[in-house]
Amino acid sequence: MQYPRLLCSLIFICSIGASVLYAGALEVRETSGILSYIPLSTTQKITFSNGDMVVVSSVNQTQNFSISPILKISFVDSIPVQNPTPLSPQIQQSKSLLDVIFPAMNLGNHSVEILSVDGKILLTQSAAQSNRISLNLNHLSQGIYLCRITDGHLIQTLHFVIK
Repeated sequence: MQYPRLLCSLIFICSIGASVLYAGALEVRETSGILSYIPLSTTQKITFSNGDMVVVSSVNQTQNFSISPILKISFVDSIPVQNPTPLSPQIQQSKSLLDVIFPAMNLGNHSVEILSVDGKILLTQSAAQSNRISLNLNHLSQGIYLCRITDGHLIQTLHFVIK
């Protein structure tokens, strides 16, 4: 009687070990349809506390997910890539600042350039492993400008107006 139980335990332990070995990312699917991927190669710790799932990465970045809207958490082989992959930044503009905010799953070495309509680079700012770049627009006069955003592989250009 002892051997079948030991064999089942051994098979269970081996199957858990195999699934962890091959997983490349944690997939978090929320009820709203938002799908987030967290690379396991940079993940140091995942904890559940105070109704949140907290993911700490090796670059000292913390992501918090509220448990209530999470529909599914699973381990996947890799983070799916769509071609072409948009950088998907969110742009927030005030009178003196332009904030470029990247989704949590799109952290990396980003660079933002502000260009005049004739293509002259007026301002450049980079950020490593950050999801926000803030640019001071005080020295720019009224007009139409281009905002070129790159992650080293992809380039996305948007326009904005200073009134």
